[in-house]
Amino acid sequence: MDTLTLVQDSNIPVMGINLGRLGFLTGVGTEDISGALEALMKGHYTIDKRSLLRLESNRNLFGGVNYALNELTIHKRTVRV
Repeated sequence: MDTLTLVQDSNIPVMGINLGRLGFLTGVGTEDISGALEALMKGHYTIDKRSLLRLESNRNLFGGVNYALNELTIHKRTVRV
């Protein structure tokens, strides 16, 4: 999510491209990149509003990146001191 950290408060739209098997928030697959970019340049697109979430913790769990788009998953793990 490097793009997310760059644009988080700027209201700059982001187009997601699915490069793998799962892509719940991406409407563009690798086979559709050229067509999607062409539509983007012609202004033929819609913008979906998404939620930006921020997780706060008393530990530095995520480095400087504690933002997520639409959802967070928290897994329980044993921490050894």
